[in-house]
Amino acid sequence: MNATMKLGQWMAANRWSSRALSEAWGIPEVTLKSWVHGRRTPRPKMQERIDQLTGGCVTSADWGNR
Repeated sequence: MNATMKLGQWMAANRWSSRALSEAWGIPEVTLKSWVHGRRTPRPKMQERIDQLTGGCVTSADWGNR
């Protein structure tokens, strides 16, 4: 099992810029940045996708959903 981390930590550890990651995931960069900086929370469906895309390193628990 992978250790969980915040999305910004995962991006830094995997050397993803917000521009590159938002393009790879097909979402607006401003949306990604709002998640990273805690201004917004991804919808549950996107949280599941983020869990899959990060190999389980960023899970719904990391967004405060318990």
